[in-house]
Amino acid sequence: YIDMPDGKMFHSITYGKNAMGSYAYALNKKERWQVILYINSLQDARLAENASPVQENVSQ
Repeated sequence: YIDMPDGKMFHSITYGKNAMGSYAYALNKKERWQVILYINSLQDARLAENASPVQENVSQ
């Protein structure tokens, strides 16, 4: 889901996808966007965690 556009995630939360049912009855539009922002923040943190550290060349 890392490459899934936010609009597609919103659609999936609203109408359901595969085995996941709709959450439109439980979450209003604002809450659905908040869920998407939360998912994106988790993905960003995971990507940052897996990134290799940048090595700086320091000449003395």
